[in-house]
Amino acid sequence: MQVISHFLCTYMCLEINTSKTKIIHHTSGIIFLGYKIESGCACVGSKLVPQQLGGNIQLRFKVPVQNLLARYKSRGFLQTAKLGQNKERVVARRLDKWIFLSSDLEVVSRFQAIFNGLRNYYIGSHWRSSLYEVLYLLKRSCALTLAHRHKLMSGKKAFIR
Repeated sequence: MQVISHFLCTYMCLEINTSKTKIIHHTSGIIFLGYKIESGCACVGSKLVPQQLGGNIQLRFKVPVQNLLARYKSRGFLQTAKLGQNKERVVARRLDKWIFLSSDLEVVSRFQAIFNGLRNYYIGSHWRSSLYEVLYLLKRSCALTLAHRHKLMSGKKAFIR
């Protein structure tokens, strides 16, 4: 790490942020530019085992669903619901700051912009289906926002309307 940072500093005039930069093995997975990058696994019989270093190692680009859920929870789209003693689940909630927009079309178009942005950003992911959980929760948040706006009792009635 010191050799690389010295080379980058002297020859390329670049500095390394030591708090963010680290060297880890790829099998544990890393988060880079919003993707979770993991090494591939090979099928041996009915078991998935990590590929050996001598063979071809394929990297898998996954959607970091937990990071996305935490991000949208901090922005007010989602919340945590307690199911029992030690169980929690992320559920949708209405977005109060978008209730007072001028029309329903504007509310839906803002949510649609978020959907399209997520879909387009994670288009290169293997298992894009893991993104559907986040998209469903955002769709439900849109329905709850519209339901509150029109004084409907549930998100289901907003979906029907």
